[in-house]
Amino acid sequence: KTERALRESEARFQRLAENAQDLIWRTDREGRVEYLNQAVVNLLDLSPEDVLGHRVFEHISESSGIQLREWITSTVADETGLGQFRGEIEHIHKSGRLIPCEISATVVRNELGKLVAFEGITRDITKRKRAEEALRESERLYSMALNNTTDMIFVTAADGVVTYINDSARREYELEELDEISPLRLHLSYFFCRDEVHEDVRDALERTRAIKIVTSVECKCDDSYYE
Repeated sequence: KTERALRESEARFQRLAENAQDLIWRTDREGRVEYLNQAVVNLLDLSPEDVLGHRVFEHISESSGIQLREWITSTVADETGLGQFRGEIEHIHKSGRLIPCEISATVVRNELGKLVAFEGITRDITKRKRAEEALRESERLYSMALNNTTDMIFVTAADGVVTYINDSARREYELEELDEISPLRLHLSYFFCRDEVHEDVRDALERTRAIKIVTSVECKCDDSYYE
């Protein structure tokens, strides 16, 4: 009965592994591939037979190989450590192009605590990387547009705390040396329609080495002008 349950459990794992989108793998302590599922076909355009018995370093970039070797070396040296690794590596596709992947790996030890293998899951994050790059480019273009206008632009949170001011506003208020506005938690009212800069705002600005502080500005509030 126990053997039957074990076989059924192994069969369930095999079905799950072979149908998984992520690459599931196992190597010996030297990094030679002992098992990997069919996901390698979509990831690298290779069959499992193309990879089995080969060292994993043959299918990752040089920089990724250095990263993994350092982890393996430190893990082998530490007989009691958990030996878990999570990070990003680059796999080499059959065509030669590099594929960014996220890897989660752990060590396998026998009943005596000796390291005998490595197991893990590798996920293709190409789409995520493209989305991140597109977002960075969008933010760059957005920032460029905001900072090339002569208008002063303020962005605030729902409570009125200023989270961003563009270059024109920085120049107007002589805050060019201020790297980040958000940590100061300045309310929009500090910039407009006030007679003087609040004392705690002055102290906060001085702590950030913003040398010169504007203490008055002409603005319109409730159809009246204030200086």
